[in-house]
Amino acid sequence: MDTLPKPENKATLAKVLTYPVVAGKMSAADLTKAIKTMLKTVAGGTSAATIKGGKLMLTGDAGGRDAIERGDLCD
Repeated sequence: MDTLPKPENKATLAKVLTYPVVAGKMSAADLTKAIKTMLKTVAGGTSAATIKGGKLMLTGDAGGRDAIERGDLCD
C-alpha cells in the first residue's frame, strides 16, 4: 500500500479507487430496481446488485462483495 500514492503508480491507484464505482447516476431506488442486473463500473468491470440480510450489496466480477452504506450521494 505504501507504493500506491507514488506518481509512477497513478494508473494503478485510479483503477483501485474506481473499480467498485458504478458508472452513471443511480439513486438507491434505481439500484434496488436493478437487482440481479450486471452494472458497468468506471474501471470497466461489472458488478451485480443484490440484497443480502436486508442490505443492498454490490458483487464484483471477481467475487468481492460490498454493502451500500450510504446511498444517494451526489457531487
